[in-house]
Amino acid sequence: VIVTARRVEENAQDIPVAVSSFSAAELRESIIADLSDLSGKTPHLELDFSAPISGASSAAAVYLRGVGQVDFLLTNDPAVGIYLDGVYISRALGAVLSLVDVERVEILRGPQGTLYGRNSLAGAVKLITRTPEDEFWADGSVGYGNYQTQKYTASVGGPLMDGLGGSVAGLVHK
Repeated sequence: VIVTARRVEENAQDIPVAVSSFSAAELRESIIADLSDLSGKTPHLELDFSAPISGASSAAAVYLRGVGQVDFLLTNDPAVGIYLDGVYISRALGAVLSLVDVERVEILRGPQGTLYGRNSLAGAVKLITRTPEDEFWADGSVGYGNYQTQKYTASVGGPLMDGLGGSVAGLVHK
């Protein structure tokens, strides 16, 4: 398994960092739809879909190794940093991301201040999206659940011109 926990591609068995890594296939097989579903598969990770006092259903309350916070105020940084393609999601509101077109998820335990440019006291959750490939691809799914829940996902990508690729992904959740 190749991970980028220390900002370079390395074999997961060779790095001195506690990492849980999930590929796109593992996420699909385990029916992990968003970040809150990862807490059942990752040791010492507790991720609630909404912070109890925020009043928002997309506010993340993340605890890693028992360290975290429920405070959703804009002036507070969370103890667990969430990164999407290396970009820091700076606030808890809106941090519960759906996992559509994700290549892999890496969860790093312990302080990450030196590697990620901010003091993530408890650790970091890294989402890496799929890189456009040299061949055309398309993927999609349809789901139906209790209380007439409906979920549709689709992604498509491929080469746009020589040396340039692109991809588009979408999600509808009713």
